[in-house]
Amino acid sequence: MKYLFWVFLLVCLVSCNNEEYLPLENTLLTVEVPENFPDLVYDIEANPPTQLGFELGKKLFYDGKLSSNGFISCGFCHEQNFAFTHHGHQFSHGVDDLEGTRNTPTIANMAFFNEFAWDGATSHLDLFPIIPITNEV
Repeated sequence: MKYLFWVFLLVCLVSCNNEEYLPLENTLLTVEVPENFPDLVYDIEANPPTQLGFELGKKLFYDGKLSSNGFISCGFCHEQNFAFTHHGHQFSHGVDDLEGTRNTPTIANMAFFNEFAWDGATSHLDLFPIIPITNEV
């Protein structure tokens, strides 16, 4: 018990500092819909796009640490140079090169859709990334 006290005290001392907390400025991004596009389906007001949110999303999209082997990122299958699809594959390959049951759909302009995946696996854009993240492949 005495050992835990000293560890707790050490952690408290190390975590203290004199620096003033300065919150980061988070700029709200504007969404411009081209004239020939339909209305947005996604509720932009519920999750407004910000500069820091955009940067975080991009970092997470290309970070393989979220996968079970620490290597396969979202960008591994959603290749930017192929309109964010997995070009040349009938079904996408996941961890350990296992073949999945779906091919990677494009993720461009998804705010204009109300159904995602060919079988309608989800009807909400915020839930769509859960499908590949929780897939065993």
